[in-house]
Amino acid sequence: MIGEPAARDPTGTHGVGKAHCSDTELPHCGIPARPGMVDDMSTFVGVQARGTITLPPAVRKAYHLDRPGAQVEILEEDGRLVLVPKIAVDASQAWFWTDGWQAAEAEASRQLAGGQGEVYDSADAFLADLP
Repeated sequence: MIGEPAARDPTGTHGVGKAHCSDTELPHCGIPARPGMVDDMSTFVGVQARGTITLPPAVRKAYHLDRPGAQVEILEEDGRLVLVPKIAVDASQAWFWTDGWQAAEAEASRQLAGGQGEVYDSADAFLADLP
């Protein structure tokens, strides 16, 4: 449904060429989803002979579907079709979106937020601190 946040990829595969998303961000770009941009929007769109539909410009903009590589996942839930915004991942970047890497990123963010770790102002400072 337009205006509802997307759910996490239940498969957790995040493999090459796959997309995923979170409840508050569009996938792989860190861009916050903006469902409020289309407040309670309800509209009809025609289905063309080849099955093509055109999303209204406000919807495309609000969900960043006007960006190169944008896609929608089509789910069937309780007899309804639900469109979930997705952004494709380049195969060379797919490793970053694996469950293991994302878990490590989340842990690093928790540690940094908790004051753990060291932040360096330059690469030289980092290298100088190595054992």
